[in-house]
Amino acid sequence: MKWDATEPKQNSFSFAGGQQVVNIAKGTGKKVRCHNLVWHSQLPSWVSSGTWTNASLQAVMQNHITKVVQNYGSSCYSWDVVNEALNDDGSLESNIFTQVIGPQYVALVC
Repeated sequence: MKWDATEPKQNSFSFAGGQQVVNIAKGTGKKVRCHNLVWHSQLPSWVSSGTWTNASLQAVMQNHITKVVQNYGSSCYSWDVVNEALNDDGSLESNIFTQVIGPQYVALVC
């Protein structure tokens, strides 16, 4: 369910891999914790290497989150919304989101 698997090209979504996990879980009576909506790792290059403004990256992030949650929504008992946002020392990880949007990107998605 990571970004590079669910949206490998901008606004072109693929949910098949994650849906297999959901189907197996449902078939065996298990719950699914969905992972993840925003993470600095395993981003497609169109996200990590894009030329973004604050507003355009927020819009892309909002679109991605909306589409993924709409697709898997009720199949998940919980979500890893923002994954590994902090370094070991408690500071924010430097990534495309902190560089373009700033530290408030975490609050925007939570």
